[in-house]
Amino acid sequence: MNESTATLVVVGVLIAALTILGIVAFRRLRRADRATSTALREIDAALHRRAALVDEIAALMDTFGAHDDPALLHARKAAAYAVDTDSVEHKAAADDCTLRGLTKTLAATENIPDLADSSDLRRIRAELSDATESLAFARQFYNDGVRQLNDLTKTVPWVFFAGFAGVKPRCYFQVPQRPGTGPRVES
Repeated sequence: MNESTATLVVVGVLIAALTILGIVAFRRLRRADRATSTALREIDAALHRRAALVDEIAALMDTFGAHDDPALLHARKAAAYAVDTDSVEHKAAADDCTLRGLTKTLAATENIPDLADSSDLRRIRAELSDATESLAFARQFYNDGVRQLNDLTKTVPWVFFAGFAGVKPRCYFQVPQRPGTGPRVES
């Protein structure tokens, strides 16, 4: 084997190795991206479910004459926005607003004795609890996927193939921190 043949063999092996690495990187990045997209669809499903329950609460309160509750109106608008927006940050912020409005609304239902004793309200409360739990699990699954995807897009050798695979880092689904909502430490 002469020198030019050896050079061609080495170049061929390098090209084959880079091609295999490229295929593996492309597939791994795309798989992580698809998993993250699937997790985001789970969040969307949970947000849809909660928005439907907010509408059920509104209809129930309307039958008891409490249809003008500002917290409920705020929760309905926020729930609708959380479902309609494509931005993860906006979904998270709208979800937080929905939760705050629901908390105030459900507290206000205690002031309406017939409504507070309603079996429909108890059912909706139980479904809201389930929906909130589902959303928490979906959010955790999504954030785990985002962490894995973002790690891949920032580490060698995957970083070199992220653009080729059409994969970009994603934002976490984080509930906005409000002043005074952190843990308290008593001394």
